[in-house]
Amino acid sequence: MCELERWIERNKKLCVLTGIFGLLVSPFLWPFFLALIFQSLSLAVPIIISPHEENMEVEADRPDEQQMG
Repeated sequence: MCELERWIERNKKLCVLTGIFGLLVSPFLWPFFLALIFQSLSLAVPIIISPHEENMEVEADRPDEQQMG
């Protein structure tokens, strides 16, 4: 922890500049992050849902055990 504190103390101006830069630029980057989240979900959701759909189809094709008696 001491090494990190020393590094921050040596690079205090750099930390302040990058913080200010982040605060100034962040309002313009939110559409980019929303696009990434949407793209990730649009790729992941069909993959997550597909095994459940296959299980439902298999159960629908299988005759009921009660009817077979």
